[in-house]
Amino acid sequence: MNEKNIEKTIERIILNPKKYNSRYEGERFALVYGAYSGVEKFAFNEIASITQDYLRYCVEIIASDNKDIDRNQGLILVGTVKSNKLIAELAENGHLKVCDKPEGYTITRMESPWVKEQPIIVIAGADENGVLYGVQDFNARELSKLPDVESTSMTELEDAFHGISDFHYSEYPLVENRGVWTWGHVVYDYQAFLNNMARLKMNMITVWFKCPPINLEDIISYAHSKGIKFVAGFSWGWGTPYELETQEDIEAIKKHSVKTYLDGYKDFDIDGIYFQTKTEHDGTEINGKSIASIACKMVNEITEEILAITPGIQIQFGLHATSIVEKYVDLADLHPEVTITWEDAGAIPFSYNPVGKEKIGAFGLPVGHDTFEATLEYSKKLATFRENAIFAIVPKGWICTGGGRHKDFVMGVQGKRASRRWLEKRQADLTEKNEVWERNFHYAKRFYSEIIDLKPKSIIATALIESGMFETFIQPSYALFAEMLWNPKQYEENLWEASQKLGDAANNRI
Repeated sequence: MNEKNIEKTIERIILNPKKYNSRYEGERFALVYGAYSGVEKFAFNEIASITQDYLRYCVEIIASDNKDIDRNQGLILVGTVKSNKLIAELAENGHLKVCDKPEGYTITRMESPWVKEQPIIVIAGADENGVLYGVQDFNARELSKLPDVESTSMTELEDAFHGISDFHYSEYPLVENRGVWTWGHVVYDYQAFLNNMARLKMNMITVWFKCPPINLEDIISYAHSKGIKFVAGFSWGWGTPYELETQEDIEAIKKHSVKTYLDGYKDFDIDGIYFQTKTEHDGTEINGKSIASIACKMVNEITEEILAITPGIQIQFGLHATSIVEKYVDLADLHPEVTITWEDAGAIPFSYNPVGKEKIGAFGLPVGHDTFEATLEYSKKLATFRENAIFAIVPKGWICTGGGRHKDFVMGVQGKRASRRWLEKRQADLTEKNEVWERNFHYAKRFYSEIIDLKPKSIIATALIESGMFETFIQPSYALFAEMLWNPKQYEENLWEASQKLGDAANNRI
């Protein structure tokens, strides 16, 4: 049953909680929800659909504030301490300790404290995103142990589901902002794209536009309903005829940038903006001045104007390290509300070819930073030279596409057929990337782990996956990236296994 049908069925049950005569006399599970709105709504639709794959009977759906809940049956409790009264009761009585870290969750199967020898499964989030991620973890970690849905009888599936052993997991993400960076015109089905991001426990998308799509409001709303922050990317000089060499051009860049924000993005519920300016090249100076110092002054002036329009909006400065190298110190006076999002700062995880040991001398590598060790040491400097700053990067090593030159367009409505056509053409390249990542992910794992140890204010990592057919099939390396950001402190073999279970579970939901 697809997501829309599941949602309609659940809403019908919730709005019309009639009792029907049971034609099934065996043991049952019932689903008890906390809130059926926002991200919790998507989370509950996911768990309702997933559990129904394993059970012959129609799973009863009950609101947690229903005073007539039959506790003499198996219960699956989904929600937060605030939204789900039964989860709150378990916590208050000492039967359950819920993870309280942002986006964290606790999932467990245990004997019911209300009825002896009766099981309950609890998916408790610290917040609504935590509920969603707990559902995905339960699907990937526990249901992956059960027989294959496609080739197993319903009786066997049901017996397996009812026979799930006790377990207990409590987790939260070590990288706060995890997601994808892409051009808007190569998203073929925005709903499927965002669904898959949510199923990989990602929470931020940066979309670069030549101009905003006419359905931007719908896309942002859908992203938020999946717990995903939406960052709009547009030029502050990049891709324009203006340069940083003259004050006249700098004034034109400033005027163009503010106008683009006012005309295209100010009135939308975006969570931030990402921009690039004229820094995507190998030179570090213009007319005897560092590019870093010139860009810093210009960006500060534009930032002040945009913050006067929209106070508090997050501003990410997509900065190519090839034109900065050791001149990063000239960015010390950058406006404190601007986050530098580093690109092309060395080998893995910045390089298009995801290798870390050998020198590769490819485009996008600052001189002297073309091995992993040099990249890591350089990145540590970038992460710490601004006090109490966010460390943000655009990791690379996946498939990418050239720039788009669209004017008005509708984003992400081509559907799966267009994406499948491209997938057939590009799967060979993607398979090669997957194999290289499997051999070399230990470099990226170490990178994120050591950056976390520096304790920056927070971390943002949005992977460059352009025209990667993300909405149609989760490549092993995509799932690996997602799990690596969730917890790079895992043992390598655990991380690989967990990522593939996560990816398989996501692909089963497409």
